[in-house]
Amino acid sequence: MLSKSINIFKALCRRLQNPRLYYKLFKIANYTKKREILHFSPYRYRVLEKSISKLRNSKKININKFLESSVSQSNLVKTNNKKNNVYLRIDVDYQACVDNLSPLLNFLTSHQINAGVYIRTDCLEYDPSDCKKVIEKFKNKFEFGLHTSCYRKENYVYYFEKELNVFKKKLGFLPKSFSVHGYGSKYSQRRNDFYQYVRNNIGNLGSISFFDCGDILRPYQYVIQDCHLVEGRRFIYDDFLFPPDFLNNTNILILLHPCYWVDK
Repeated sequence: MLSKSINIFKALCRRLQNPRLYYKLFKIANYTKKREILHFSPYRYRVLEKSISKLRNSKKININKFLESSVSQSNLVKTNNKKNNVYLRIDVDYQACVDNLSPLLNFLTSHQINAGVYIRTDCLEYDPSDCKKVIEKFKNKFEFGLHTSCYRKENYVYYFEKELNVFKKKLGFLPKSFSVHGYGSKYSQRRNDFYQYVRNNIGNLGSISFFDCGDILRPYQYVIQDCHLVEGRRFIYDDFLFPPDFLNNTNILILLHPCYWVDK
């Protein structure tokens, strides 16, 4: 009982220290409760095209390059103005993602979108070598990095380094960025431990200079994704076309998985 009271007191103190942030989070929580299902997968590219068009026409939104050539912590934590900064990330989770990756990147290139593309090298779902031709084709148009699942193992530091070595061996270069593969609530404590390891070792991760896991370098206040799940079916909410209009000076992530998209 005492522990619970202490936690409540700490939460109230944090809210008093940054009331604007907590008011924003409160509005986001209410907004997400009112979202409606827009489409079930597979999704058509015209849905993504409509989303990009609406974002570009908005006076409150910038669609940004996923990762600038020069990365520093100071210019990633803060947004630059009152506009919302939108970033697109592509996680290549499964073999079907590998199969659909090139058409999706062709589509995004035609709309001048620079996304981050993250490849698994745990070899659990596909051989990362299958991505090599796509990477060579688009290497100057997208940021290609590691999509790590290392925290599924207790010795996550060893497996993280192993995945980096496999990346180099299979794809011919070391990534300068990584994202984290999700397992829902599974391994959640080890995932948090891995985040803490990363937080404590910024600047000492070899080739890695950027990652967007947790709230360390680029915190996202709102995430739009194509992988919501109900009764075994993936779907997107209507926020895919209509992001919250009350957000200001916010980082927004649009998370895509190629396996859910078709160009038909």
